[in-house]
Formats: sequence, structure tokens, C-alpha cells
Amino acid sequence: MTDSSTRMGGREDPTPGVQVRHGFALLLQWASRSEFRRYVFGPAAADLSATDAALLEYLTLNGPMRLSDLAARWGVNKSTMTSQVHRLEARGLIDRRPDPADRRATLLGTSAAGIELQQRIGAAGAAAFDEILSTWAPEDREALGAMLVRFANELSAATPRLFQTPASAGPGGPPPPNDPEKTAPDA
Repeated sequence: MTDSSTRMGGREDPTPGVQVRHGFALLLQWASRSEFRRYVFGPAAADLSATDAALLEYLTLNGPMRLSDLAARWGVNKSTMTSQVHRLEARGLIDRRPDPADRRATLLGTSAAGIELQQRIGAAGAAAFDEILSTWAPEDREALGAMLVRFANELSAATPRLFQTPASAGPGGPPPPNDPEKTAPDA
């Protein structure tokens, strides 16, 4: 018989690190399923990948910005970010604007259609998670939200150190999570 402690590293009393790693692996498994993404993003974003949805949210909350800055914050090269941006741009969800600080450069920002879609995605996600957590006590729901944001912020702060190798001098990992004081419009 395999119990949860065996699955979480073979200890009778798994450490918090073992528990978080196990929970994180389960979240990644669920997040990779297309039906879960449809449920959390709502029907409006049925044809967006998880990366597209995350990029749209990031630009909505933190843009406009140059492509090179966006790529650096996401820890990818410009060519990778260019293909991701082109997908959203082709759908009319992001647009390019002149950079007022340097007229030779352009900034990527969320278009009006992108902002409207992001609001619908945010509302669908909030409703989905409210439904999933509906049987939890209010203080437990609030604690999960606060701790999840705290965990994401600490993971983001540790990212450069975690992924720094002697051969890599650039940024790595995902972009920093949103400032807890900032929230998505109507999300």
C-alpha cells in the first residue's frame, strides 16, 4: 500500500519542502491539462495557451515595455519572446507603440481587446477558484491566497540566485509575480 508520505519522499513526517514540492508537481500536472485551463481561463480564452494567457496578464499589469525588457524579465531570449508576442499581436491582443523615451524603439502594450479579454479571463479564474475553495473556511481561503502570493514573491526573489551558474550572467526563471498591491482590472 502506498500512502501519501511514501509518495512525498518516503518519510512518515514529510518536511515542508517535500510537501510544497509535491503540491507544486500536482499543480503543474493539473495546469498542463487543456480542460483545466479552459475551466480556469473561461471560454473566452479557450484557444490561448497557458503561456499566452500569462503573458497577456503580465503585460496588462506591468506594460507597456520593450521586447528586450519583456524577454529579460521572462528569462528567455528575444527570438523566443518574439514568437510569443507575434501570437498575441496576430489576435489583436497586444499592440506596439512608440517609446516616448526613444522614438527609434517600440513598446509592447495590451490593446483594448486584450484588456477586455484579460478582464474576462481574470473573472473566470476568480470564479473558478472561488468555486473550488467554496467548502473552505473563509480564513483558510484568505490564508491560502496570502501565502501563495508570498511564496510566488519569494520564489521570484530567489530565482536569479537559484538559476545563476558560472556560465550564465543573465536573468533566469519566470517574471516576478505581480505586486500584491496591484490587481488585474476587475479580477
